Amino acid sequence: MPKKMFKKWVVDNGWWSEEDESKLRSSTRKQLLQAIQAAEKWEKQPLTELFNDVYDVKTKNLEEQEVGLKALVEKQPQDYPTGFHI
Repeated sequence: MPKKMFKKWVVDNGWWSEEDESKLRSSTRKQLLQAIQAAEKWEKQPLTELFNDVYDVKTKNLEEQEVGLKALVEKQPQDYPTGFHI
């Protein structure tokens, strides 16, 4: 059943309304913004942590990705938040 048809069916049965939708969207947006604000206060982990916790021994592919990301951060540091370190 397509999404619009399902929504209409649920609304027609009185199980959902545009007001419910608006409240849910507003609440979700507020929770998401709070979570982002909280996460932004955490200490930033070194970039290498993205690659160190995947396998006991890094694959060639991961090593190449790490080198590429380090080069990108060094080339364009203005594109990364303060405290973001390699």
